[in-house]
Amino acid sequence: MSLLRIRRWRMAVLATLLASLALGMVPAQAVGLTPMTVGSETVSGTTGGSISGTVTVRSDVDLGSVSVFATNLYNPSSNAPSGIVNSDGSYTLPSLPAAEYKVYFYSSDPGWSRMEVYGGSDLSTYTPVLVKEGQDVTGIDQNMGGGRIQGRVEMPYYVDTTTVVVEALDSSGAVVASEFPSSGGHYDLRGIPDGIYRIRASGGVLTSWHGGGASFAEAATVSIVGEQDVYNADLAGDPGSSISGWVSSAWPATGEGMHRVSVHDLSGKVVKDVPVNSSYYTVSGLQPGQYKLALDMVTVGSAHQAKNSYEGQYYSGVSEDKGPGPAQIITLTANEQKTRFDFSGTDGGSMKGYLRDADGHPLPFAVVEAYTRDGSLVTRKAVTDAQGRFDITGLTTGSYRLRGNTTNVRLAGTTYSGSVADQSEAKEIAVTSGAQTDVGTVAYWSRANFSDVSEGQQFDHQISWMKSTGISTGWPDATFRPLLSVNRDAMAAFLYRLAGQPAFTPPASSPFVDVPTTSQFYKEIAWLASTKISGGWPDQTFRPLQPVNRDAMAAFLHRFAKVTDFVPPATSPFVDVPANAQFYKEIAWLASTGISTGWDDRTFRPLQPVNRDAMAAFMYRFNAQDS
Repeated sequence: MSLLRIRRWRMAVLATLLASLALGMVPAQAVGLTPMTVGSETVSGTTGGSISGTVTVRSDVDLGSVSVFATNLYNPSSNAPSGIVNSDGSYTLPSLPAAEYKVYFYSSDPGWSRMEVYGGSDLSTYTPVLVKEGQDVTGIDQNMGGGRIQGRVEMPYYVDTTTVVVEALDSSGAVVASEFPSSGGHYDLRGIPDGIYRIRASGGVLTSWHGGGASFAEAATVSIVGEQDVYNADLAGDPGSSISGWVSSAWPATGEGMHRVSVHDLSGKVVKDVPVNSSYYTVSGLQPGQYKLALDMVTVGSAHQAKNSYEGQYYSGVSEDKGPGPAQIITLTANEQKTRFDFSGTDGGSMKGYLRDADGHPLPFAVVEAYTRDGSLVTRKAVTDAQGRFDITGLTTGSYRLRGNTTNVRLAGTTYSGSVADQSEAKEIAVTSGAQTDVGTVAYWSRANFSDVSEGQQFDHQISWMKSTGISTGWPDATFRPLLSVNRDAMAAFLYRLAGQPAFTPPASSPFVDVPTTSQFYKEIAWLASTKISGGWPDQTFRPLQPVNRDAMAAFLHRFAKVTDFVPPATSPFVDVPANAQFYKEIAWLASTGISTGWDDRTFRPLQPVNRDAMAAFMYRFNAQDS
């Protein structure tokens, strides 16, 4: 590279930095415009964490001129914690609240004269550093010493260079340095130790090698000795086949954040996924074949990047809950460019609420995730604000659970929907696309007692879980009455709440002749009928005040679970349930899952009414099932 080219490159970096300062992307104190201070933004009662590592520079760079700072991606307006690099190259950023951070390295030394970002090649590409409460994250190193390999990846204008990665591989095939090329295709691999290397480009281009070889063995080699600079290690990037299009949305849209378009093979495996930049995307580097296209259908690891997602959808207009089956198949031939595969982004459903500790204090800047029990829908994330509020968007119609406080762990562990401490106890929350669901407060579990249920009593934990999740509210006198039988109307209410209280408008005319529309649990009973969990008796009665027998309870839970592939054993698991019993299949399924183990004498007692404490145990075990 000529001296003039290097100077132009440095001027371009400086222009980028100044533009970033003007836009507020980089704190001014980072480049010496204001005194640098170490932020002390810790939540009351927390210990704070830290980020540390080592900076390695070339012999002509003064380590004393290097400074390190980080921006809190959950709270960008907060002070940017910063620090100096010690004479041995070590640094520490202390007193960090739990969050994800973007770590910068800067020096005014002419031998460096640029801003570096951890895990990236420019100010827009980086690897977030996750700091959990009180956690000391080490090994966030920046190697600017050793050798240097520069070059350019030649590719067509339509290739999104942020999807291309350039790597230096040593003689064993291990990657020792990598980065994304600039918009012009230029790359600059630094911190390379002595050795022989091969340069590879992949991602947004088909795998390409410096020197034009077709494989690692055929690629040209580059030797590095000491602080050697190697220039013009260029590559011809083959764009392969590509798909591109626009992503638009209704205005105003709440799903304004980082969106991703993914390409899936016909088995459903993600082949590539790329960011949407300024409402436009290009997926290049594809081999000939058949694919399906999707928007916001990949779970993003970074909560900062995952927030404000659209509802997942497949092309064209197939919502996430429908699955990839109905999606359009896109056939690509060699080096074919397909354009105008456009998406219309929709906000989908949302869940809003507050995240608090056991004492009611808000948990600010913590991650809350909405996920499904079986992983069938994409996990969506949000970060709480200063008051502990969260709003998770992009949810499709389905049943979700919440997992909160995965970073800002003021108390030990994570909390789940229903304010419970264990994932198996998490409450289901029904969400409808296009509707907002207010979940209230998600907090750390503390024992929720009924006045007539004491600790140590049989099924006391399961009954407490029923209350904390709202599945049972008990009687107005704060009792649970554990030894009473469960009536059929109460069973309907329990199941409706266990399902997450899905959106449902009961019909104006009752499906049962003995359940008027003014009944206490009319909505829940009508929902039970609409889902085919209960069809009542042939005389069109539901018999709401009749106790639920244990065999009918098995049938209710079996239908609720939508079990379709269970084959009952030829030999009954219970001595009092013959294989030709009315609900034999359902009872055998209940036994196979461990939801009911029966009595010690191997009886199930199918015609015995279910007590409320036993019902709490059955529902607790059912909720803990993996699917």
